Amino acid sequence: MPEAMKNSYLGYLAFTGLALAMLVQPVVGAISDRSGFRWGRRRPFILVGITLALVFLPGIGLWGSYAIIFGTYSLMQIAGNTAQGPYQGFIPDLVPEEKRGRAAGVKSLLELLGGVLVLRLAAYFMGHYSEGEGDWWLWLALGTLGFILLVTMLITLLTVKERPGVKGLQTPLLAGIFKSFQINVRQNRDFIWFIISRGLMGIPGIILQTFILYYLMDVIGMENPAEAAADLLMRDPEWAAPPILLSVAVQGFFPKP
Repeated sequence: MPEAMKNSYLGYLAFTGLALAMLVQPVVGAISDRSGFRWGRRRPFILVGITLALVFLPGIGLWGSYAIIFGTYSLMQIAGNTAQGPYQGFIPDLVPEEKRGRAAGVKSLLELLGGVLVLRLAAYFMGHYSEGEGDWWLWLALGTLGFILLVTMLITLLTVKERPGVKGLQTPLLAGIFKSFQINVRQNRDFIWFIISRGLMGIPGIILQTFILYYLMDVIGMENPAEAAADLLMRDPEWAAPPILLSVAVQGFFPKP
């Protein structure tokens, strides 16, 4: 892609990923609610989603075409969110109601810690990578991500004890999917205001996490922008991990300024 357009094309990737996550998670989550698998409602979708993500992950490093990378990344988002949607159902499925707040807090803490560690490790690898040289650093970063996905998937599948799924929920599937996107504004005004405020709070974070790498590279002129971006974004790990990992993975396919 042209050097002057790299932020635009990175923005297209980030926007598409967010849009796919917003669409896929509730749809697959609703399907998992109605699944009747013997080994649980959620784990089969986690197995399928993460397995497909592992299949698509090498595409980031194999191709130098933006169109193919865009398609690969979109497929990874669909696969990852196929696992993520049902995964969100574990706490209400398995944790007593009076303990769900604590469980959600512990889950969020471990996700943030994991995101920070992987972010810093991947940034270190990509900080040693340059286009046409040191390709093994890119594959080391991608391999680390794949290894972590594989290990955590296996731990989840082998240790989480679900009850067998029960088919035949009263609400038909299509109606259930539609309902997952439907909000009664009059009855849920507080929730609407919460969503609006959350969205406004997220705007600066999304902008920062998506474009900080190229800002440090082109404006500040830092020698190792990938590691510097990771160090900066680790101050707020809730915003940091997914987009910066995408940024450091994609940067090798753009010419250096």
